[in-house]
Amino acid sequence: MQITTTTKPNKDAVNISFSKNTDTAQINLETKTPSIILGAKEKLTKFTLPLFIRKISRCAKSTDAKIFSVDIETWLPLSKDISEEDFFIEQFAYELSNAAYDFEKYKKDRKDQTLQIVTHNKKQNDLVSRGLLIAEELNIARELVNTPGSHLTPDDLARHAISSAKGIKSISVNILDSKKMATLKMNAVLAVGDSSPNKPKFIVMEYNGAKKSDKPVVFVG
Repeated sequence: MQITTTTKPNKDAVNISFSKNTDTAQINLETKTPSIILGAKEKLTKFTLPLFIRKISRCAKSTDAKIFSVDIETWLPLSKDISEEDFFIEQFAYELSNAAYDFEKYKKDRKDQTLQIVTHNKKQNDLVSRGLLIAEELNIARELVNTPGSHLTPDDLARHAISSAKGIKSISVNILDSKKMATLKMNAVLAVGDSSPNKPKFIVMEYNGAKKSDKPVVFVG
């Protein structure tokens, strides 16, 4: 499912709204104004709120409808006493996209569905766009993780690392091949890769956009 942002929802979109009067999902697609109503009688918390937002995408995906809309204004009351409004709007978009993801690379039959987030001003649109961007990068990582090793070689992963950092001045990418790893005595990596026809690659990505006084953070995996 694709998540987009708009100021004017498609006239044929199934509107997804929230109600405090029910704990169930009410799906009405056979009426002139098709709708989905999600309910939560119990007060949501900062822990249960993200899970509830994800239900929007999952409920939409469970139907055969093609296009849906959620008006951010109607969902803002959920953030009361839980988080600041700006944070909620960004989180809302992030969680929708997070739950919309499916690994479909090898599926022949895919649902062509779109969920539109309706915003009402530039600030809302910018916050939604930021949330969607963060989720998109997360989903790209999930796509790589879900791809079988036989379909994602070290060369493929190295090319992806290079392309993902292209145009970003604060990020540098250095790819070590087997010869360079040998000079550095990275024998454990080489021993594992030696059993494969695809030679190993060691990817070093560095972010240099922080202040010089900031302590470095290193992820190894």
